[in-house]
Amino acid sequence: MSPMMVIVVAGMAGVASVQPGAETPAAPSVVAEPAKERVRFAAATRADLGLAYLRLERAWAKTPPRGERVAAMNRVFDQASLSFFSGRFNNAVKALGEMVRELEGLAPTAALLAAESVRVTPAAAVIHPGNRDAANVEIEPLFAIDGPGGEARLVLRRPNGTEAWSSRVVLAAPAGGAGVERAVVPIAFEEPGDYAVALAGDGWAIEKSRISIAEASVGDVGRSALAALEQAGAGVVERAAATARARAKLLTDQASGTASAQFLGGLRGLARAVEAEVREVREGRNPYAGRVGDHWRVVRVNDSDVPCRVFVPEGMPKGPRPLLLAYHGAGGDENMFFEGYGAGSIKELAQKQGWIVASPLTYSGSSGRAFDRIVEDLSADYEIDTTRVYLIGHSMGAGAVSGLAASRADRVAGVVCLAGGGGFGRAKALPPVLVIGAELDPLFSIERFERAASEAKEAGLPVEFRRLDDYGHTMMVGRSLPEAFAWLGAKGGPKNDDADR
Repeated sequence: MSPMMVIVVAGMAGVASVQPGAETPAAPSVVAEPAKERVRFAAATRADLGLAYLRLERAWAKTPPRGERVAAMNRVFDQASLSFFSGRFNNAVKALGEMVRELEGLAPTAALLAAESVRVTPAAAVIHPGNRDAANVEIEPLFAIDGPGGEARLVLRRPNGTEAWSSRVVLAAPAGGAGVERAVVPIAFEEPGDYAVALAGDGWAIEKSRISIAEASVGDVGRSALAALEQAGAGVVERAAATARARAKLLTDQASGTASAQFLGGLRGLARAVEAEVREVREGRNPYAGRVGDHWRVVRVNDSDVPCRVFVPEGMPKGPRPLLLAYHGAGGDENMFFEGYGAGSIKELAQKQGWIVASPLTYSGSSGRAFDRIVEDLSADYEIDTTRVYLIGHSMGAGAVSGLAASRADRVAGVVCLAGGGGFGRAKALPPVLVIGAELDPLFSIERFERAASEAKEAGLPVEFRRLDDYGHTMMVGRSLPEAFAWLGAKGGPKNDDADR
């Protein structure tokens, strides 16, 4: 099992009365008027939890714990994961905020504690001229705090991290200590773009949601795109049309608490990209062939779409490239390796190695048939070295790649199982397999994996076991990725001379 799904709120907004590049007028201070009713706690969504988890992974990557704190914080995180799996999302959000505070060395001021305790939800994911009255966010308490609350700033940040707009807000709590009271805060800003919505104070900022400001409804763009794709052709264009349709279906003006692909795509930017992609498909071209960088697509398997996140390194020389398929754990999705584990370090490692990485949705993308179609589709769009197709999986994903290692042994050059996997003894043949178990894993004992690897090795199968001390079930993934890349890089068919440049 993997802990927290990288799910986030799709938030966007629109209207173009302030032109990009123009000087932004000073924003008036807005004091959130506290609600008159008694404090009622909102239920945290997967979006709230996903953002809290991403914030932790980034803090951990920037200032990882040292010494005895490594084991202690891994235990805390795994307890938060258990809260997630038992449906206690609010408790998990609270625990993750406390961990970030420790990693970043932040003092528990009244304002910071109040900001950690609330969710900030846009009235609409996309603000545009037709729904300008929805240009506000609602602040709701998730759990109780000790103290009266404090003052913070509501901030819109551009993708490059610069601040586009801010307004003062008072996160008020009743006397005697309780949760911050509900409040609605207007967004007095109209520059088109995709933005992160954060609460900020002295030396800290907490991303709470996403919002976009657009020139028109992105929902309308999506509906127009789907109508235009009804007459798409067959063959390569038909395959490209499947991805174009799936991307068009992500376009909505309403905020989502569950659809991570909508949130992570940036709806205004996605709408503009989809319009261009649909034009190419209608003209008989595949807009995804040879695309570099990071993008979301689907692969058609048995008349169903398997979501897949793909990263292709920039500046690669011509020639076949190794392909790594990464399978996430339970509770996650196709974005987990690219945004969550190790703060998305898999992309940095892939860029350095010159590998193409694809991470499908494990639930629907881990069958033998799905594996075949993913490799087939990516080989049609890129030069893939089919002698160097690798697999990596975490928890449930490790179980998935264990099965693929056995059923596709002749097509896989190497497999890494992180905090999961097994059943190797029943396999007639396997590619080289590395199993890494975490000492503190509360879900699966490290002895279980060590025993399974030992039994496979005794049966003459190429299975190796390694242990990672002081780490638990999930934070071990980011810690293990460099080791996994190094181990896989030594396996498989002939290397290109430039593969490790």
